[in-house]
Parts: sequence; C-alpha cells; structure tokens
Amino acid sequence: MQGLNISKLLPWKQLGFLVAGLILLGWVFVMHGCSSVTAALVDGLTVFPAVLVLSFFGLFLHTLAWQLTIKGETGSFWSLFKLETIGNTLRTISPFALVGGDALQGDLLRKKHDILSPAESIVADRAVNKIATAAFVWVALMVGILNITDFAAPIRIGIGAGILIAGLVSIGLLRSGKGGPFSALATKLPCCKSPAEIGARQELDRQLLNFYNERRGTFYQTLILHIIAWGLLVAEIYLIGSATLSQFTVAWALLLSALIIIVRNLFCFLPGALGVLELSFAGPLALAFGCPACAAGVAIALLYRLRCVVWIVIGLVLTGNPFKMFLGK
Repeated sequence: MQGLNISKLLPWKQLGFLVAGLILLGWVFVMHGCSSVTAALVDGLTVFPAVLVLSFFGLFLHTLAWQLTIKGETGSFWSLFKLETIGNTLRTISPFALVGGDALQGDLLRKKHDILSPAESIVADRAVNKIATAAFVWVALMVGILNITDFAAPIRIGIGAGILIAGLVSIGLLRSGKGGPFSALATKLPCCKSPAEIGARQELDRQLLNFYNERRGTFYQTLILHIIAWGLLVAEIYLIGSATLSQFTVAWALLLSALIIIVRNLFCFLPGALGVLELSFAGPLALAFGCPACAAGVAIALLYRLRCVVWIVIGLVLTGNPFKMFLGK
C-alpha cells in the first residue's frame, strides 16, 4: 500500500490557514471566557439530538431535490442519500481530500446506479441549489434584521433597505451580463476570471438552462425543496440559540443562518471559517444584549460545527475506507 502523503493531505498553504484558524478559534474561546462558553455549550447540548434530527431531514430534502434532476430510473433513494452524504463530506473537508465531492459522487452514481451521464444531474442540482441558497440568504437577512426588535427601528429599516437594494442591484447586474447568471458572475468578480472558473460557470449555466427548458415543473420542485432544506437550518440554529440565550428569537436564527453561508463563502480559504464564524455570531449578539451574550454566540457557532463534524464522520464511514481518498489510490 502506498504510504500516506502528508504534503497532499495537508498542502502547506492550507495547513498554514488551518493553524491560523485554530489559533483564532482558541483566542475567541479564551477572550469570551472559557467558563461562560462552556456553560453555554452544556446548555446547548441538551437540544443537540433534535438538531441532528433536523439536519438529517435537511440532507434528506437536498437528496430528494437531487433525485428529481436525474433522468430515468434512479434506483434506491437511500443509496442516493449515502452518495449525497459522502459528497457533502468531501466538499466540506476539501481541499484536504484528493478526490472532490462532486467527482466521487458522479463516479459512484455511474457505477452503482448505471447512469451514464451523472455529471448532468449533479451540475444541474448544484446550480439550482446555488440559486436557492442566494434566495434564502437574501430573504433571511432582510426578514431577520427587520424583526430583531433589540435594535433601534431606524437601524433595522436602514440595514433592511440596504440589503433589499443590494439584492436588486445584484440581480440587475447578473441579468445584464452575457450568458446565464453564473457566467455573468464570472465577469464581475476578479477571482472568477480564470479560464477554469469561467468554464465551470458556463457549464453551470448550460445545465441550468437545459433543466429549466426541458423540465420546468421539476426545476421549481427542486428549487422549493432546496429552500425548505435551508429553512431547516434556521430551525437548528433556533433550537441551539434558545437553549443558550433566553432572548434568542426566530429573527436571530434567520440572521445567524444567513451569516453561516456568507462567512463560509467569504472566508473559504480558512477551513470552516475557523474563529471568524464565532466572531460573526458573537458580535451582533453583543451589540444587542451586551458582552455576556458573546459566550452564547461562540457556543452556538461551536455547536453548529459539532453538528457538521458528526456528518463528516458519518460521510467518511460511508466511504468504506476513510483513508482511501488520502492515499492517492
């Protein structure tokens, strides 16, 4: 057997970001009081089983949405659920895995379900899910901010109006670009202008357009399922938040759920946005309720991470050999 290649498993640049993230996470934990954060974590653990159940149903709905994009016989739903779990695991721990989540998912779909063109369904599902995610974030931010009465009305209305205008301007810019929304995005962002990035976004647009034109009803069903699945994330955060902070409301759950997606995308170079996610939760809660609420914000973020770790472990176990992807063979 080939030995474990540490340089491939942990590229030096990524390892540096990981260490930096862990240091930042440790600093955040200590800064907000180890005892206070630990106490909030203990409170949050009382609802953790329910959080895992909700996350299961979220993954269930994402899998159901993916199943709808596959043409013809798809075989066992639970086999697809297993593939979706494995794919999500590898996308989460990427770039540490040598095999990308989508690539392995497509290969397993072809072998186990005898589907000759698995990439079409995977790309179409990812494209629809990205639209659902953007819609969810936009609505969750607006509704959350406008209904957090702990902030003064002018602040809420001003921020809410800013989010609404930013969303409308973004839609206008994407509609004015050539090609589909993902190709237009590639022309607006400097980080997306490499040939590989442009090609990937053009493929997303092509599959999205084909899916929409050929199976419009299924397109909307898939979109709705993904949005509902993201809505279950709000329920997860609400359960954790209400267990750790008495003033926590659904509006706060909407805001923090949107922040999870925003922060993890903005700080994608930092594995799991270590430390940054905790600060993004603690900051708004501290502004509303004072410094004691910071510990609750850190605990909510850490319990969300624990939920993700549980599914990562499950996904690695489902691969059959958790170390196979790291051996280069």
